[in-house]
Parts: sequence; C-alpha cells; structure tokens
Amino acid sequence: RQLQKSIEDIRQNVQSKRKSAALDDLKKVRGYINKSESKMTASCRDGKVCSDILASMKDKLPPLDEQLKASADYLNGSDQERDALDKSYNIQDSIQKELSTLQEQMIPAGYETPVPDDYADLPQLKGRATVEMLIRKPDGEQFNVEGKLFKEAKMKMII
Repeated sequence: RQLQKSIEDIRQNVQSKRKSAALDDLKKVRGYINKSESKMTASCRDGKVCSDILASMKDKLPPLDEQLKASADYLNGSDQERDALDKSYNIQDSIQKELSTLQEQMIPAGYETPVPDDYADLPQLKGRATVEMLIRKPDGEQFNVEGKLFKEAKMKMII
C-alpha cells in the first residue's frame, strides 16, 4: 500500500506541478521497491512474473526522474515544461498499470471472495468486467467538456 500511495502521489504532484514533491515521492518508490522486492516477489503466484514486473518498474524510474527534473528546469507554463510533465505523466501511468498487474499476481490462485448467505442468490461477478456506458442528456442538451461540446458521453469502467 505504501508503494501504491507514493506512485499515486507522483501523479497528483505532476498534475498540480508540484515537481519537488513528485521527486520526493519518486525517491520513496525507489526505496520501497529496493527494500521490499524480495518480500513482494515471495508473495506472488509466479515469482518470475513479479520479478520481471518490478524490474520493468525500476527501469522506468530513471526516465521519470529525468523528466521531472527537466520540467523543473523550464519556465512555468512553457511548452518545454508541458512536454516534460506530459512525458512524466505517461511514465507514471505505465508504472501504475504495472503495479496493478503486480498486485493481481499477489492474489492466490483460485481465490474467491466469500459472499454472505443473504446475497448468495444474487448474480456474482467472478473476475474483472468492463462496462461501457453511453450517456445522453434527456433534453438533448450537449455536454461541455473543457469548452468542447459533445452530444453524448462515453464512459468505460473496469470493475
């Protein structure tokens, strides 16, 4: 959870241009991975898969560090700063997705969440599902998203 929190904090700090805080969180991520790598690998279904995921995450930390430092060197609001922050955001997003895969590997094979007897007769989702929604306003009015108008909103949710 500490690793997840620090990775998510990097995203928050990049979004709010708190570059020093993002660099501090990056140090925490690096330290936590180095300190807990063997413990995390041992708790996985397939240690090799988890080792590969952690290695990939570690490989992405130096480019993230470079982009965050580069963004700090540019003037606030410049195109160069925006480009460095966008690259930082994309690298962080990739690391966060790998963390999700790592966490999935830590769930024991065949694990099922126990369902109380009161709910046993209701449909149950066993695994992941993707729900896509198409939303339209009843009066035909358009959605205004950052100044751009849309007749309908499409949402995708993974549960």
